[in-house]
Amino acid sequence: MAEVKDRILSASKNKKYNIRYADYLKTLWQTEKSRQHHRHLGNSKSSEDTAKIARLVMQNLVDYNVIIGITENYSDSLEILQHLMDPTGNVTEVFTEHGMRDQEGNFHTWSSNPSLVSSSAVMKEIKNDRETYGALMEHVKFEQMIYNFALALHKKQYEAVKKNLQSTLP
Repeated sequence: MAEVKDRILSASKNKKYNIRYADYLKTLWQTEKSRQHHRHLGNSKSSEDTAKIARLVMQNLVDYNVIIGITENYSDSLEILQHLMDPTGNVTEVFTEHGMRDQEGNFHTWSSNPSLVSSSAVMKEIKNDRETYGALMEHVKFEQMIYNFALALHKKQYEAVKKNLQSTLP
């Protein structure tokens, strides 16, 4: 735990922001343009640069019609995927076996890679240390902005799927 806290405080001290979503939510040309820009600046990313990247990622989610899956809403995410991949419901059991709610509202839970220490236990410990928690929130603020935007899109996508499914009922 001490190592985690040290990494958080070091990132905060060095004004580094976590923006890992950008690693896979930027196009290749956007990534190359960003790489050239930061090479010119000596690889440092200011808060302003990171905010621009976050806005670019959020715009990509819309512009490229990205289907959003949210781990915390896994069953809903699977319903969206089934609607797109299996609109006739021929392989519903594949989706329910992996965590989608069945007709009765029940769902199967499973974990393919359980951790020795849960993320909620780590967060509980970090929240007890005000300095570290504040540094963490600053460090991930752009990731949180992207997540919140993606979550709102996911909810809209899920509602659209539910509405579409209800309109096709006899």
